[in-house]
This record gives sequence, structure tokens and C-alpha cells, in this order.
Amino acid sequence: MRTTKTSLFYQTLLSAVITLASVFVGSYITYKYSVNLFLEQKKFELRVQGYSDLQGLKVPISQVEQTLLEASALSDFYNFRWLYLTKDKFDLNMALEENKRNLSLIPEFSKLQRDLFKTLANISVVYSKNPELTTAISELYNFKTIIVNPPNPDLIKTQAQLDKWHSEAGIQLRLLVKQEFTTRIEKIISVLEKENAGK
Repeated sequence: MRTTKTSLFYQTLLSAVITLASVFVGSYITYKYSVNLFLEQKKFELRVQGYSDLQGLKVPISQVEQTLLEASALSDFYNFRWLYLTKDKFDLNMALEENKRNLSLIPEFSKLQRDLFKTLANISVVYSKNPELTTAISELYNFKTIIVNPPNPDLIKTQAQLDKWHSEAGIQLRLLVKQEFTTRIEKIISVLEKENAGK
């Protein structure tokens, strides 16, 4: 009789241990699955956020940079005209106004630049290591500072020549802003779209 009670006890104990082990294993598997699902969901949300942030920054950063540079070019234009062509106080005032506008845009451009670099850093973390994406981000990180070369008094002697300089400077600025910012941002967006389509 004792062996039957002992046998029943061990059977019950074994059954309880198996049940507890099953509960622990099941809980662990559920936990791991839930964590993986949570991480995948978070990664997806961060990818969407990075993509949308980059799309949202593309136009404003290009516009502010172009406006900032145009204000600088206009300041140079009016300053040159005042110094070498007209000596009219109006030109001096306009040069000062455009310079003030240029300076007032610097904080806004700096904020947009900070937001852009933060977005690029987030994209670098949540997207897989893609050489094309890494290269595109690196190109944007290493943009060239765009400088407006002021009109040269040795080469410009008339209002028509100054107007021509201003027109050419405007065209050059638009091309450089497009080359240094817009096109590079669009390249990253294109890579992200390809990567998202593959998921």
C-alpha cells in the first residue's frame, strides 16, 4: 500500500512540475514574442517618423537657406551700388535691411539644420545597414557651406554689370541650394522608399 501512495505522490508531483514548467515555458515564449512584437512595432513607428520628418524638412530648410543667401546677395548688391555707383543713402539703408534679414534667418536655419541632423541620426539607427543609405546620409552631413561672393569692383563698373552679377548670383544660389540640400534629401527619401517597399 505504501508503494501505491508513494507512486501516486510522485505521479502527482510530476504532474504538478510538468504543469508549472509548461506555464513558465509558455509565459516565457509569450513574453519573448510580445517583446519582439513591441520592438518591431517601435522600429516601424520610428521608421515612419524618420521618413515623415525628413519629408517635412526638405522644403523649409531649402527655402530658408535660399532666402538667407538671397538676403546676403541683396545686401552685397545694395552695398556695392552705394559704395561704387550711386552714393545714395537709399542703397545703404537697403544694404543694412537685407543684412539684418540675413542675420535674422540664421537662428531659424540653425534650428532646421539641427532637426535635420537629428532626423538623419534617427534614420541611421532604425534602418538596416544599407551602403546606399549610409553614403546618401554622409553626403548630406558633409554639405558645403554656400558663400555668396560679393561683386568685384575691378570687374563691375556699371549698373547693367551689377544687375547681371545679381542675376547670375541668384541662379547660382538656387542651383547650389538644390545641389547641397534638396537633391541630397530627395536621394535619402528615395532610398528609404525603396527600403520600405522591400519590407
